Amino acid sequence: MPITRTKERFGVFKEGLHHGVWAVRVIRDHGASYPSGDHPRLDLRGYKRILQALLDAGRGRDPGPSLCYAVFNIGKKTGKLLGSARFGYFHL
Repeated sequence: MPITRTKERFGVFKEGLHHGVWAVRVIRDHGASYPSGDHPRLDLRGYKRILQALLDAGRGRDPGPSLCYAVFNIGKKTGKLLGSARFGYFHL
């Protein structure tokens, strides 16, 4: 089901923002205890996936989930930027 209303998109963005801000603190405080060990502080693959999802939505290739993924993760990356400033730990 595509998210068509601006209010729904904002809600998805806001949820991503919340996840991003607090993810920085969790990684800062507990990063060593994650099974994968190292978390890159700047994950360029995440930005590539967002761009791909936006392109897929624009091309009509599964537009609902693609747009939802992109909006959530744009919010999450924005939240990570804000969280990095708030918690003094760079993690984008």
